[in-house]
Amino acid sequence: MEVLKARKFDANGDGKPETVAELVGQFKKFKPVMAARLRQGLGDGAIILANTGGPQTSKILNGVTVEMEHCSTDAKLKQCLAFLEAQHKVSVHPAISVMWLTGENAANPAAAFDPVELCCKRSRK
Repeated sequence: MEVLKARKFDANGDGKPETVAELVGQFKKFKPVMAARLRQGLGDGAIILANTGGPQTSKILNGVTVEMEHCSTDAKLKQCLAFLEAQHKVSVHPAISVMWLTGENAANPAAAFDPVELCCKRSRK
């Protein structure tokens, strides 16, 4: 967001820079269109994952990526699993989501989780 505040962007081509709020609004409106066109262009057989940046689901995606550091407490883990299951219910098949570590090391509490046990062995509902 700091880049958006520091630079001027004319995203709609009218010769005037948009505000950060206008840019965010344009992105939110265009994101589903972009995903649908990507699916259309790549075809139904393509695997499309996205790092959504939060609990958002899409019927265009096969799944999402979740940084495991965001799932490092019991409460956060429940939220992460609920998000993954919500995406799983609307995913294009095969439904695939990925939990990954951005800074895996022994001091990282997320390193104690077994992502295969958490997400991949769960049965479809």
